[in-house]
Amino acid sequence: MIFNAAHVFYEGGANGGVIGEAGVLSATPLTRQAAVVVKDNNTSVGVAVVNPGTATANLTFELLDKSGTDLAPQVARTLAANNHTAFFVQDLFPTVTAKIFGTMRITSDIPIVSTALLFSLGSFATVPLFPLQ
Repeated sequence: MIFNAAHVFYEGGANGGVIGEAGVLSATPLTRQAAVVVKDNNTSVGVAVVNPGTATANLTFELLDKSGTDLAPQVARTLAANNHTAFFVQDLFPTVTAKIFGTMRITSDIPIVSTALLFSLGSFATVPLFPLQ
């Protein structure tokens, strides 16, 4: 099954100009995926998760540094069927106050679709998530 909804995110400026625009293509729902995450004074990553299924998804989020060491306790969330949610990594892991360059793993008991946006100095771009085995 491929989740066929393509989305375009864009942010407009004060005079009607476009500050940033990023597209998200169709994706195959997965139970295990990960994204590169960055957080410092000027940069942050936001993640959107969609549950295209017919049952509630039980999600687990893990934040790891570049060597694979846990930076914070795992976070568990549920996501109702045919629903979505979005958050910044620092909101999901508020105890991590230092700069982050690492990976966030997302696992689910049913297949979900996720995407990430990298925000930096007033612009943003999509960050691909990759499947985990």
